Amino acid sequence: MKILERIKKSTVCIYTGLFLILISLFLALFFIRNKTLIWNYDGINQHFSILYNYNEVIRNFISNPSEGLPQWSWSIGYGSDLLGTYAYYVLGDLFDYISLLFPLDKLEIVYSLLIVIRLYVVGLAFILYAKKMNFSKNATILGSISYAFSGFVMMSAIKHPYFINPLIILPLAFVCIENVLQNRKKYLFSIIVAIAIISNFYFFYMIAIISVLYALLRYFEVNKVQKMKFGKYFINLVIYFLIGILIAGIVLLPTLYSIFTSSRISGDTAKPSMLLYSSQYYFNLIYSSISSGSYPMWSILTLPILTFMFLPIFLRNRKKYSTYFYMLIIFFVMLFFPIVGLAMNGFASISNRWTLIFAFMSSVIICIGFDNIKKVSKKDILWMFGMLVFWGVFAFIKIGMPDISYNIFPSIFLGALIIGVILYNFKLDDFNDEKNNKKFFIVILVLLSVNIAFNNYYRYSPYGDNYIGQFVNRNKALDYYRNAFDGAEQNIKNMDSSFYRIAKTDNVSRGTTRNNSLVLNYNGIDSFLSINNGYLSEFSRALNNRSFTPNSPIINFDNRIIVSDIMGVKYYIGKKGKDSNLGPYVKKIENVGDYSIYKNENALPFGYVYKDILDINKFDKLNGLEKEQSLVYAASVSNDDVKSNVNTIPNKIKNIKFNTENSTAKILDDKIIVTKPNQKVILNITDETIPEGSLYVDISNLKFNPVSRKEVINKKAKKVSKTKIDREIYKIKNSILTGVDKGDGYKLTASYKGVNKSFNQTDSLNASEYFTMDSTLINLGYYKKESNNGQKITLIFNKPGKYTFDSINIFNLPIKEYSNEINDLKDNSMKLDSISNDKVTGTIDSKVNGVITFQIPYSKGWTLKIDGKETKTFPVNKAFLGANLNKGKHSIELTYKTPFLRIGMVCSFVGIILLIVISILNKKKFDKKIE
Repeated sequence: MKILERIKKSTVCIYTGLFLILISLFLALFFIRNKTLIWNYDGINQHFSILYNYNEVIRNFISNPSEGLPQWSWSIGYGSDLLGTYAYYVLGDLFDYISLLFPLDKLEIVYSLLIVIRLYVVGLAFILYAKKMNFSKNATILGSISYAFSGFVMMSAIKHPYFINPLIILPLAFVCIENVLQNRKKYLFSIIVAIAIISNFYFFYMIAIISVLYALLRYFEVNKVQKMKFGKYFINLVIYFLIGILIAGIVLLPTLYSIFTSSRISGDTAKPSMLLYSSQYYFNLIYSSISSGSYPMWSILTLPILTFMFLPIFLRNRKKYSTYFYMLIIFFVMLFFPIVGLAMNGFASISNRWTLIFAFMSSVIICIGFDNIKKVSKKDILWMFGMLVFWGVFAFIKIGMPDISYNIFPSIFLGALIIGVILYNFKLDDFNDEKNNKKFFIVILVLLSVNIAFNNYYRYSPYGDNYIGQFVNRNKALDYYRNAFDGAEQNIKNMDSSFYRIAKTDNVSRGTTRNNSLVLNYNGIDSFLSINNGYLSEFSRALNNRSFTPNSPIINFDNRIIVSDIMGVKYYIGKKGKDSNLGPYVKKIENVGDYSIYKNENALPFGYVYKDILDINKFDKLNGLEKEQSLVYAASVSNDDVKSNVNTIPNKIKNIKFNTENSTAKILDDKIIVTKPNQKVILNITDETIPEGSLYVDISNLKFNPVSRKEVINKKAKKVSKTKIDREIYKIKNSILTGVDKGDGYKLTASYKGVNKSFNQTDSLNASEYFTMDSTLINLGYYKKESNNGQKITLIFNKPGKYTFDSINIFNLPIKEYSNEINDLKDNSMKLDSISNDKVTGTIDSKVNGVITFQIPYSKGWTLKIDGKETKTFPVNKAFLGANLNKGKHSIELTYKTPFLRIGMVCSFVGIILLIVISILNKKKFDKKIE
């Protein structure tokens, strides 16, 4: 009986029971719809595949510990550092290691289970904080449930499971700051700092900024009650913070190297500048504060209506809770300015993922409101009612604008019930009665739970936002990968055991084949990751790869033949029955299911020697196609590494003449005026014959100035509305409903002989995918020589506006004319003796002095020994690992060690020793005080 009584009184046990009820209701939606918790975009394409691959790595290590953990993986994109790439995802996520307890073929179930466990721990973390701050048991229960099922988690973080982790770390960091304030267990602050960094450096950056603000505000609040020296407090924080950083050094230093040499940092991606967001953004905030819907710039609120009903009580007690009050004001103001989104996202792009703090603030307000409900005043109740009226106005606006997806009526109704319950108890003066107070708690808990359940239901249900439709069906996650090519990749591995790369033809859907190499264990060239090699990224952009994005710098490189040759693409997988136009040296060898396998006879070996050296500055002045052509002639290297011996390279590219008659878009000098969506520019080829080779269309320095939203809305208003009043109503509606992007993204499609290829310029406010490209270069495939029978290339511009450019050209790249150069590189190539994750050995008999280039993306982690002597390496052609090599016979040995890992290990060791020593000294000091 005593045990049962303890369970009934236990905050954790009550929270656990409530959590199980709410999570069961949530999961029931997925069960009924035969869905998993794996999001159909980044979830399956990134998080699941990475978790699968990392599981294989760890399981292999457990089976063969003598081999050690690999530091490099050939199956991550074009090859990548394991720690640097996976630190962003799984490496520091302790929850992911639970998956090792289950069979790998059950990973789909485990993936969903880990999300549920994370959600549960989110609430536990808040309970720890609430107890530390002496909130009542009932208030803590309300706050923990609100926090575990917060809008940030349920509306977005479930798509990215590791986004849940910062909500666990944040309250724990605050607890540790409280310990420093109280001068006890200060070592915990170092530990939580280390955990935050190891878990995810990206979110650590945000948590650190938020924690600094919390630490400062808490000092000034506590100092009013008990005087304490700021200098001592500040020094303690800094010392333990730095020790935490040292402890995390083993992960932090390699991660920083990966970040600062990644595609997001090394590239010249312009940062949009604006003082304020569009009016639509602020309009969205009003609705999304209490309802699910769209979340521009990752500004995610969706708070329980209870938060706003308790807000007047919180504000009236702001002096008592000054830290939270000032935090709320500061964060609320921050929400309004784009510069904050840019700064809190590491100045990479505008993204308000830091709004996870509102989940915490919401729960704290609920705790404070409940604990001070006895002091509720008539004025507080009037303010509560006023807020409902405020949202009521917007609810009626929604009636007039049915396109608004937010459904705020249920929250308003629940808010009215909460006011009714408060008013009932207020009139009867029942708040001081313990029994009635318990009843009040139960009613409020039920209303809060209903609010949470409804928001989740509306978000995911087919009768609401139908978000559940974006999740993978049960028992389909592994099939998503295993059936991607109908086993074509396995056939290739069965027939060829040498080292090579496999690429996909452009007719294979990239959407369902991203990161396949991670699960299917082959060496590819594609990746879909947040951290990608910056040297490869710059190579891709320099050659104007139309497929480039910061998350996927290579993709298939538009199946450009010379690039594929030098990257070592020996096999292609393409859709059966579709001509892939891959060139004269690529032959189809077999069909497997719905796919065809092609073999590239011109794929270069793993290492090859250039005798000619071109200064990288001269390489940079070439256009994208000229740069591709140069890859067969010379190694483009900085003069600081190797002095150039050639100033120019032969140019065999042919310019195809054309006119633009019958175009539906207007062409005025260097401008293309598009007045309607999908208008066309027709490039009518006028040459009598079209030579054999790869056909490219190149638009240099293409820029887009969209038609203003106001102008678009005005034109539509005239078409759809007859009266002036109707037109004005239409304008108001659509001004509010229009998205918050800048509208400067566009899609350009080039068509030729049934081949359709597109270039997508993302909107400048796209948080994760924005980039700039100085030229649009599209490969339309390889064709044999033919007479011109009215051939034309059609360019389709999907958005109205003004497009400016420097020049439009049709180029022909005569692939067969580069055979001698390709063969020269093959004749001076490396013979592989062995290749493993971290080591490559081989021999070479070079007939020329020059630069040996390896099919490895450049990284300082690689050490090269030629004939046993360590040799300096440098980037070749912007992307690849290379070194000087004299002619003659040589042995080659390449070994990989994660950059800064050893220094990081030393830092971690020093940090741990420092923490132990300081903790022992503090304990002795404390014991002396007691004596």
